[in-house]
Amino acid sequence: MPAAAALMMAACNAEPETASPPPDPDPATQAALNDQLMVDPDLVNQNEGNAALTGGASQALPAITFAADAQARARRKASELAKSSATLELPDDRFVKINMRPLGAMPVAGQRLASVMGDGSCDAPLSYAHQWSVELPDTLPIYPMAAVIEAAGGNGERCKARIVRAVAPVPREDVLAFYSMLLGNAGYARKFGNTDGEYRIVATKEGRTLIVAATDASDGTSQLDYLVIDR
Repeated sequence: MPAAAALMMAACNAEPETASPPPDPDPATQAALNDQLMVDPDLVNQNEGNAALTGGASQALPAITFAADAQARARRKASELAKSSATLELPDDRFVKINMRPLGAMPVAGQRLASVMGDGSCDAPLSYAHQWSVELPDTLPIYPMAAVIEAAGGNGERCKARIVRAVAPVPREDVLAFYSMLLGNAGYARKFGNTDGEYRIVATKEGRTLIVAATDASDGTSQLDYLVIDR
């Protein structure tokens, strides 16, 4: 009994262990979480409770909704970014019919990459994380007020790829006119294509290929697919 009591007293008098300090936050994660897209008042509900980023298909849970004034605000921000006071327009007759499967019909990012890189020259190993959406170049930013629902990317020896899917609160005409102006001003050679109702711009410059594809939805929004390929 005396020995047991001594052990109990020693345990009570022992100094508490000092907890290790939490590790410093990862800079890339902090950048993604603090990016304007993540804290926009219309997008605060687009977290893991409402959207899923997986290695397969990305699914919105529930359907993405925007504030009543989101469309007007998005158009205003787009005009500011494009440094244009005029209404951004891009006639449909600029888009030539092409025989390709729409990117929007492909649920997996790897399928979209393979679709535009049919020669297999891109060896980027893809991973899924929202941070890839903040690594798009300044000439192909996410459309203002848009909600990112999937992002993937990877860096290979022969190719670097960024693949993002989003939903914008405006029709495709607004989106494509915005990117056409940005890419043209940046000196990119542009091609315009239409495949089964999906309209896309393919821009190239100095080994970089930028692709944005847009498809109208019945509620006045549009689905956007972005691909950035560096070789």
